[in-house]
Amino acid sequence: MSGASEAIHAGYLTKQGSVVKNWKLRYMVLLKTGKMLYFKKPPKDWAKEEAKGTLDVQSDVVELILWKESISKGLVKWEKETLADSGFCMQTRQGRLWSVHAESPEACDKWIDAIRKVGANIRRSDETEDALKLRAEGKTEAASAAAVDAPDSAGAAAESEDGGEKEEKKYVHKVIGGMVVKVENTEWKYEKK
Repeated sequence: MSGASEAIHAGYLTKQGSVVKNWKLRYMVLLKTGKMLYFKKPPKDWAKEEAKGTLDVQSDVVELILWKESISKGLVKWEKETLADSGFCMQTRQGRLWSVHAESPEACDKWIDAIRKVGANIRRSDETEDALKLRAEGKTEAASAAAVDAPDSAGAAAESEDGGEKEEKKYVHKVIGGMVVKVENTEWKYEKK
């Protein structure tokens, strides 16, 4: 096997379908090249067997979204038996949301670490970064709270039309035509606590 096609992580993840939103257990293999292959069962030789599907984590994934953030934004309806903090989502350039979960939060963290190694340019919101740091320090409860309480992106103060109280604008970074562009976030509304 060449170094470029070596697997850096492999194991079971439960994946949500793209059209029919049911959940299916799949054996995933993440390669050093950034390709993620998935199979119905562990292949005898993943390099020779045809994968059921693939995702190019390195070039297609633009954002990594953790469990609590996906819930707070209403992105995924997780299975009832899914353990808290054991899932994550990957948003692609094409607009598809890949939602997966592992058998435990620890297994999920291993997948996230492996994905971050091959997808160094994947964007993560401030709340995802804070939650990942806290999880790495073993502070899982604080990480869960950070992923729910923090705003999605940095804000900038703007004066209201009447010159009175200042309104905070929120911005996100979006990939448009292969370039990362800072745009005003109109998708989510934030309330000050």
